[in-house]
Amino acid sequence: MINLIFENGNFSFSKDIPTELQEMEDVTIDVRDYIPSQFKNRLAECACEFLNKEYNKAFKVYSGDFGSFTSKTISLVTKFNFRLSE
Repeated sequence: MINLIFENGNFSFSKDIPTELQEMEDVTIDVRDYIPSQFKNRLAECACEFLNKEYNKAFKVYSGDFGSFTSKTISLVTKFNFRLSE
């Protein structure tokens, strides 16, 4: 699983940086900025762009049975998960 932080308009890794990625990965983003819920799909796409740049890959948000988002809000931090595939 990939753990990202989105804060001040930028992505970073919140835990150990994976050395390589599998063909399909689950991603958790801790959102520390205010992001309206209707922009979560775009945020997932931006996370894919970030990972593609970091790993020279061509990931996209997985549109299969895991295409929905799980959200949990703790004070002002929102965490949600999605799956990406190459």
